[in-house]
Amino acid sequence: MGWDATFYFPPGTKRRNAEHFLTLIGYKTVAPDRNSRESKTTLFFLPPNDDPARLSSVTATIYVEADATLVAASRTNIWATHRDTELQNTMLHELKDYFGGHFVSDFGKNRYFKNTSPKRIGVEAACFAAAFHFLNSIVSVRFLNSWVADKSEQKPTRERNLAWTNQMNPSVLTANLGTVHFVSLIEDFFKSVFVSTLRYSKEAVNLNRFRSIRPLMLERAYQGQIALEEAIAESRSFQNADSIRQNFSGLPFVGFIDKYLAKTVSSKSQIRRAAALQRIFDRRHNFVHQAEIDLTYLSDDLMRDIRFCERLVFGLYKGLTRENNWPYEDPR
Repeated sequence: MGWDATFYFPPGTKRRNAEHFLTLIGYKTVAPDRNSRESKTTLFFLPPNDDPARLSSVTATIYVEADATLVAASRTNIWATHRDTELQNTMLHELKDYFGGHFVSDFGKNRYFKNTSPKRIGVEAACFAAAFHFLNSIVSVRFLNSWVADKSEQKPTRERNLAWTNQMNPSVLTANLGTVHFVSLIEDFFKSVFVSTLRYSKEAVNLNRFRSIRPLMLERAYQGQIALEEAIAESRSFQNADSIRQNFSGLPFVGFIDKYLAKTVSSKSQIRRAAALQRIFDRRHNFVHQAEIDLTYLSDDLMRDIRFCERLVFGLYKGLTRENNWPYEDPR
């Protein structure tokens, strides 16, 4: 499923001119593979260019139909944002304006797409995109963990005095390994929100508070390899709950993250969200830096941590929309 449209070039249009035009308006050619060679198609995509308002690639495929009509098939995914379909509409408009011809979209002949999702920009778009990517990326960790647990012939034990029997159990190893990838997804969520906040709120952020920048990162920023905001982010920790709170404390739009992590997991719990998050970080650190496999950490434990972080990110994004009066849309 997705947003699809097919543009029909007028008779006599040269294929090389159509392909060259797409490159002129910013599209990049996808390296051909066996399928594209056999079907004689040329694939294009519009690079995201770090635009947080985009979630879907805008693609175009140029080929010749059986009746010798030259066409360009355009597509974005079903989760396309307002900005994604706006860019898709722009491509269709530019083709029609320059070559003539017509197109047929899901809405009809020469009918442009109408995306009713909120038109987000800047920090608002970055927060939605970060939540979307995290909540959809953990699906793969959950699937692998469940698949391995079901396939394991010997089920692991929770008894500590028998935990040594778990050391070669696939589900225990997968749970420990899964934590590494899982924590990377958490880190990417917070880091991407942090970078975008600095980038789109420069007039409201005093960068002097982030004086400590790693020399290597600063040098890369000077050379134009990365942005200054990325250099700052790479010099700070996003795998420590207290550091995450400090990173966001007092920042415009997202200072709420500090307050959110300081609260308890639930009204019936005495454990703060930051402390629960830190336990997940600590397990990852022990595994990566000390090569310690937690033989009592089972598939169910990883699933519990995934569900906790899923609720954490979901609730955090919902809270950010309330704090900033942003329109809410479920990012899952």
